[in-house]
Amino acid sequence: MNNPALPTERDRDEASLAYLISLVTLIAGLPLPVINLIVMLIYYFNVRKRSSFVQFHCFQALTSQSAIVLLNAVALFWTIRIIFYGVSFTPYYFGYLFTIFIFNLVDFIFNIIAAIKAKKGEYYYFTFFGKLAVAMGYTRKIKG
Repeated sequence: MNNPALPTERDRDEASLAYLISLVTLIAGLPLPVINLIVMLIYYFNVRKRSSFVQFHCFQALTSQSAIVLLNAVALFWTIRIIFYGVSFTPYYFGYLFTIFIFNLVDFIFNIIAAIKAKKGEYYYFTFFGKLAVAMGYTRKIKG
């Protein structure tokens, strides 16, 4: 007998896929960080009305990736300025790159954990983005 409180297999797959899509597009879209955001937006708007479980995980993945995209975009434009406009390398640049590397690594690990938890039908809350997803995404009525 199915428990209505538990997400369906399809909901678990779609919620888990949100995190996996963000990982794949982050890796594939590193030269152009906005690609990740576009793909995540398309996926979010296509599946967000399926269930509150899917909506929560998709919104959390989308918001966390939005922050990473902004940080990576700054690094990209800073690097372009150095390469093409003769701006010199500074310790701030290398410090920023190191910080971005750490943020991307932590985000990568959290996305893998969240994908596994979502596949199991569990909620996994990112420190800041989980609260935001609950406040903005998960609590809204699902209109079908």
